[in-house]
Amino acid sequence: MRVLKFVAVLACLTAVAVGNVVACEEDSPAMRWVRTIEALDWDGLHDLLDENATYHDPTMEFFDREAIELAGRDAIRDFWRKASEDSGTRNLRYTVNNCFTAGATTVLDLDLSIEVAGEYWNVALEHLSLTGTQRTVIRVDGDRIVEVSDLVDYGAAVADIDRLRESCGAVRPEGGARVGPAPEPTMGQVLECSSAADWRRPDPENVLYLQLDSGRVVMELAPDFAPNHVANIRTLVREGFFDGLAIIRSQENYVVQWGDPADGQEGARSLGSAAAKLVGEYFRPAAGLDFHGIESRDAYADEVGFVAGFPVGRDGAGGRAWLAHCYASLGAGRDVASDSGNGAQLYVVTGHAPRHLDRNVTLVGRVIQGMEHFTTLPRGTGTLGFFEDPADNVPIRSIRLEADVPESERSSLELLRTDTGTFRRFVDARRNRREGWFLDSVGRVGLCNVPLPVREAR
Repeated sequence: MRVLKFVAVLACLTAVAVGNVVACEEDSPAMRWVRTIEALDWDGLHDLLDENATYHDPTMEFFDREAIELAGRDAIRDFWRKASEDSGTRNLRYTVNNCFTAGATTVLDLDLSIEVAGEYWNVALEHLSLTGTQRTVIRVDGDRIVEVSDLVDYGAAVADIDRLRESCGAVRPEGGARVGPAPEPTMGQVLECSSAADWRRPDPENVLYLQLDSGRVVMELAPDFAPNHVANIRTLVREGFFDGLAIIRSQENYVVQWGDPADGQEGARSLGSAAAKLVGEYFRPAAGLDFHGIESRDAYADEVGFVAGFPVGRDGAGGRAWLAHCYASLGAGRDVASDSGNGAQLYVVTGHAPRHLDRNVTLVGRVIQGMEHFTTLPRGTGTLGFFEDPADNVPIRSIRLEADVPESERSSLELLRTDTGTFRRFVDARRNRREGWFLDSVGRVGLCNVPLPVREAR
């Protein structure tokens, strides 16, 4: 929700120069209009328009488009509805802070509260911060609105809009008009021009810190896909199961794995109150997921895309959906039996994307920071990359949930949201490489070739 502050002018006949200013009287026609406007949404405002009302919007002139001049209630209603759909605006509400009269003019100082979902307005509002002033002049005749005029003075916002045109390629949603020349940004430019709303902080209950002697690895869990495994892992972590255990496997171009070296043998560590066996969570119904597909010729799924930052394959909207085995994916190891995994043996993909494992192993999340602590480990010389000499095992100091770590000791990270126009542009820039080094822009992209941008929280 963006709360935008404007100044509106309600004129009983015409806008006039401000003279002696006095507060509106409680029972005056002006105050009755105040209460009317505060109760309105856009549809309600339409209903008060005179059949022959006129509307003037010079805002478009600022964006190199013709000013809007409309006559007739139906034309105004249709334009506002289309503008609302294009900009993704919803739930408009006015709150009047002050009311005063100056001659024949009534001036309202108000807050306009509006929910902004559209790609264009999210970019514009974030970068412009609406540093200029908007005034809406409404002329009324009796109980009908006969004229609405938006008067805009963006002032210092001009420089920001020029930057948006030239650097960030701000555009309105699909089908809407483009601001400035067609953008062809690189991935770096897309991220540079992102807004704060494009990024998210992961839920501390879903973030794991694995501490090695070399440093911290940060992982995000995916309870939407493996709720039972995630719950069991939380139990294991909170009961200290992993503390003092080790990385026992480092396989070239494949995975690292950690857990109890004595698992399944005498002297194995107790699981405490965690479950010893869980039914595999290899896929789930696609229905109910906020899936954002990408165009890709995938060999392992009919459709691929992202759900809340995680790479996902699916059969279709009515079929199955599953996490994909991409670089940095976090999985729960199992034996031959499908219910032999419980999250006590975990692995991370450190090499090529072994997509043949999709729907055969329960994936529970992904690494979001610190992969270098895994990829630089010595390789195991035993079968499947297990360390043959226990002395080669890499000690794990601890694993903690971020929610249980003091705020002063947390990693302050933000992840690019994958449900935004910025992420769509990022994927497009990944598909069509525009950096100067590339001789061929490629024009294609694989699911596991799309990284999830991570940055320090701002």
